[in-house]
Amino acid sequence: MINGKVALFIPALNGGGAEKMMMNLVKRFLELGIDCDLVVGNTNGPYKKLLSSDMNVIDLNVNKGLNTLPGFVRYIRKAKPDIILSALETSNLVSLWAKLLLKSNGLQVYISERNHVSTSAKNATRIKEKLFPLFLKRFYPAADGIITVSNGVADDLKTIIPKEAKKMVTIYNPVVTKEIISKSNEPLEFSIFENRTKPVIISVGRLVPQKDYCTLIRAFKKVKQKLDANLLILGEGSERKSIESLVVELGLEDSVYMPGFVDNPYKYIKNSSCFVLSSAWEGFGNVLVEAMACGTPVISTNCPSGPSEILEDGKYGALVPVRDYENLADSIINTLKNPIKSNVLMERANSFTLEAIADQYLTLLSSKE
Repeated sequence: MINGKVALFIPALNGGGAEKMMMNLVKRFLELGIDCDLVVGNTNGPYKKLLSSDMNVIDLNVNKGLNTLPGFVRYIRKAKPDIILSALETSNLVSLWAKLLLKSNGLQVYISERNHVSTSAKNATRIKEKLFPLFLKRFYPAADGIITVSNGVADDLKTIIPKEAKKMVTIYNPVVTKEIISKSNEPLEFSIFENRTKPVIISVGRLVPQKDYCTLIRAFKKVKQKLDANLLILGEGSERKSIESLVVELGLEDSVYMPGFVDNPYKYIKNSSCFVLSSAWEGFGNVLVEAMACGTPVISTNCPSGPSEILEDGKYGALVPVRDYENLADSIINTLKNPIKSNVLMERANSFTLEAIADQYLTLLSSKE
């Protein structure tokens, strides 16, 4: 068990998987009696409502991630944490810069890499994101430990900073919580679920290029040619207009629903016929585990990286090539006709419980005490 103070650091409380996972860890650490702060660049965001009164939340009140450096340095000087655990690229860099600036030999900094770095940089539209591998090469060696959320992320990272391979350890995300199970059982009122004979295909995630919803829309068009179904996409983002334009172009307005971000996606997932992850790349793929925890059959692209590890190379759900809408459509139809049993999926999801994963973090963070 950790004896000192731990600071978990993220840029904001946006509605992404990394933020949710870090908040899960904070909750578990507090349950175990660990002295723990949640340091956030800015507390504005969809997950602000998930903050609880027992959390010691430090709001640096800065909108841009890299600008959190001065406030984070002040926090370290005042609170004197023994261990920092950061997630997402900007917080990782700021944590390492703070360590280098303060020249504190006693401060341990562990960074969590949650993305397939080379693929993410290749597909980036902003210069800063394209250059991230260069920043990573320069500063990641200063970390005391590098946590990767999948073996695929680790393998990619080793091609960029091979000399730091010994510092890397894969710890999967702490996805499954009692809250997910409870929320999945809440009442659901949505017209598309009223006709139980008509399948509902669901996907959840930000409407961004990474999630490649256009491939899912095209696959759904092919599915519709063989059976009557509805498609529900939960999430919000920059690609909404282009996705909606494709829906209209393909004549799917009456069967594709995009209500935006919802506080409780789990009740929708549990009542759906299957879940689809159409991403071009991932770090892990939290939503796949969440869907399995709800007992819902899953289909995923075999993207770098995470899904093949979660699904054990197709044992727990179909894996299809990235951007292959025809293969994706066929896999959706086959899954609807021959779904994997819910209890099998839920048992697999239990490999990613908060309690089990938090123990792995605690073992790592206490290893150098």
